[in-house]
Amino acid sequence: MLSIKRGITRYLLLVMSAVLVVLLIATGLDKMASEKRNTRGDAYAVFYQIEQRMSEGRGNAAYVVSMMQAGADVSIYAIDKETNIITGAASRDDVGIEAGSIGFGKEMMLSEPQTANIIIKDRASYCIFTDIDGTEVAYVMPESVFYSRVARSSVVMLCVLILVSVLMMIAVLGYINKHIISSINGINKVLGEIADGDFDKTVHVRGSTEFREMSTHINDVVRILLASTDKISYILNKTDMDICVYEYNIRHKRVRFTENLPTVLVLSLGATKHLVSDYHRFKRFINDLRKHPLPDEEGIYCLPGAEERYLKFDEVVKGDNVFGIIVDVTREISAIRRIESEMEEDHLTGLLNRRGCYNRLDELFKAAEELKHGVLIMLDADDLKVINDNCGHDKGDIYLKTLAGAISSFGGENSIVGRLGGDEFLMLLYGYDSEEEAQAELKRLNQLGRSLQAHLDDSVDVSVRFSYGYSMIYGETDYRALMKTADEMMYENKRIRKNEENL
Repeated sequence: MLSIKRGITRYLLLVMSAVLVVLLIATGLDKMASEKRNTRGDAYAVFYQIEQRMSEGRGNAAYVVSMMQAGADVSIYAIDKETNIITGAASRDDVGIEAGSIGFGKEMMLSEPQTANIIIKDRASYCIFTDIDGTEVAYVMPESVFYSRVARSSVVMLCVLILVSVLMMIAVLGYINKHIISSINGINKVLGEIADGDFDKTVHVRGSTEFREMSTHINDVVRILLASTDKISYILNKTDMDICVYEYNIRHKRVRFTENLPTVLVLSLGATKHLVSDYHRFKRFINDLRKHPLPDEEGIYCLPGAEERYLKFDEVVKGDNVFGIIVDVTREISAIRRIESEMEEDHLTGLLNRRGCYNRLDELFKAAEELKHGVLIMLDADDLKVINDNCGHDKGDIYLKTLAGAISSFGGENSIVGRLGGDEFLMLLYGYDSEEEAQAELKRLNQLGRSLQAHLDDSVDVSVRFSYGYSMIYGETDYRALMKTADEMMYENKRIRKNEENL
């Protein structure tokens, strides 16, 4: 009997070890290959978007790259092939620097590789290059991103392999039960309860040395399974994301979880213990969380009672077992919102930039009838070149910011005020019940033009002068036509003002 047990044990350990090693290696290699294929697909999609936007006249490759956001883990650079200078990037700090200073050698641009593994900003990165209209465009993702994704996949595979191992162990014990003695039935009964999720059970068999050894080994397996939660916690803590895992069985009250659950759910240890002591209470918590979805974000929820805390979670139900993962995505959501805001903001005046204005206008004019009466104004700051030439560009900036601050107060919430570029501004004031109310805002604008002063320094105050044109709106759907009409009126107004000054 002892020789049979030893033979089966050796064979089982050998087979399981080989299978585990092969599966883990194969899964890791397949995942890395898959991630590289996905990354190349994402890169080609980004290159296509850049070419499309260029063909639509939205600017050259450097400008389009600067306006793009490919993802939190991805950087895109536009590099002049002659000078090896970065001409476009999502981060303005990178624009204008020599590409070689962050890892792009000029010889790399000449060899034109499709893909390369190089060091970018002291980080090993996976890079994909292409030439777009004479400009080298590089799509860069840190290699650590690949490894973190492989690690998450390995955790899932580890759980699957553990489950397979348990099932294999049960099968082997069933075989031994049929061929040894009937006393093994007691062990099988306990093992059945353990397999159902009751890990508080232990095996106590009196009798031969073989059965006592078997009891010891089985209890060790249970302790190893219980320790797997700590191992998963260790792996998750090594990632750069706040992730927690939980599991429960509907036939047992207690919820098992990884150690970072309190951090992810913003709970004290006492509150966490109370929450997980009964899976009914924990399930109600999850259901309550589902009642607070984040708008326009699938599968992401706001944590009640916590300011700016966003969680993404998923559950898998198999029979009586429930397995779930909760991921804190607060940093990712906040970063995306911050980037989106910066992409639509003029950094000098704090107003919307051209991109932001057009996005808001596109959205508003989809339901033009809801705009009611209003006025679209094109405004141009006069004498800016004179200020820049005589006082310096820093004083010209003060001049523009003074004008921007003054016109930003027009219209309240029912308004769009932005700087289209240089000394050109746009104002859309809407939501008035009559045309007369909208005309009143034009009178305010005229009064502003006669009284506005810019304080350039302690000894210099100048009048802020501007020309403007406008188009009244009521039911119009083509804001570009309104802008053109207002723009023509503005230049006519500027011409008349100059003629009057010359006289």
